[in-house]
Amino acid sequence: MKRATAADVARAAGVSRTTVSYVLNDTPHQQIPDVTRQRVLEAAERLSYSPSAAARALVRGRSDVILFVFPAEVTLADWGRRVLSQMSRRFAQEGFTLLAHTGRFGRERIDDVWSTIVPAAVLCITVEPEQARAMRAAGVPLVLPLYGGDDDAQAVAMDSERAVVMLQLQTLLDAGHERIAFASLDSAHRLTTASREVLLPEVAAALGIEQPPHHVFPEDPEAAAARLQALVDAGYTAICAINDHVAGVVLAGARQAGITVPDRVAVIGAGDQVLSAVTQPALTTVVGDPDGLAEALVEVVTRRINHLPAPDELPSPRVHLIRRGSV
Repeated sequence: MKRATAADVARAAGVSRTTVSYVLNDTPHQQIPDVTRQRVLEAAERLSYSPSAAARALVRGRSDVILFVFPAEVTLADWGRRVLSQMSRRFAQEGFTLLAHTGRFGRERIDDVWSTIVPAAVLCITVEPEQARAMRAAGVPLVLPLYGGDDDAQAVAMDSERAVVMLQLQTLLDAGHERIAFASLDSAHRLTTASREVLLPEVAAALGIEQPPHHVFPEDPEAAAARLQALVDAGYTAICAINDHVAGVVLAGARQAGITVPDRVAVIGAGDQVLSAVTQPALTTVVGDPDGLAEALVEVVTRRINHLPAPDELPSPRVHLIRRGSV
């Protein structure tokens, strides 16, 4: 069956194609009588007409796509996938489609993706200045890094990270621990590690404690056991892991080394991943509010797209502790 065109809608409604365009694109400052507007809408529905996305992008200079780019080596945990899902739902309510894209920021990638999609905005984990310039040169009007920028999107993301680290450390302090080490893994988690490591001095100062040293744990259980044993021998009694994956590696190292948790060392994670409840012992973890974070990010991005001022006050991130057996 042949797809209906704007000309078909115009003929069925007895109006010009320009009027059809004004009505279906909800063009402002056009005096279209309500009866005419209704006739166009009814004709479009009767013919199952949907405007061409390419045509709309040509008229507006952008599409209705929000492109979210993150490096291929980054694995989204359960919490991250929930944020992405909620952002997709909320952007849809605002008339946008969220498209997740993994890959590296090569110039060819920029040419192939940005110029083809012409997104309304690009959300990215982090971006170098020259990468942002290249995207804007390719026609992207809005580039918003979640980390390493200086705008509202970055503020929302970092506020959430700060609240997680604050509650992790406060929980360990309340349990009587004074010697705390911050633990991460290798480059697969470097973005989360970098953002939270940047926040450590600020959070430690707010809590009135010495900044926890950062230790990179190997994923091999025997090597992790050796790293943990060295920390315990040095007097550390608690490990603050950047996420539950890292905490799981620390717990595996503790079992390998015969270090009892939480008697000799406490371990706290972040994210409440599925396996956190079935580790030995079950993992105490801090989890943020994915729905609230998604809501705040969507509000910031849509306001920027529509050239509206930033919200007077960004919502405070909500985080809570899931107390299990590792602290």
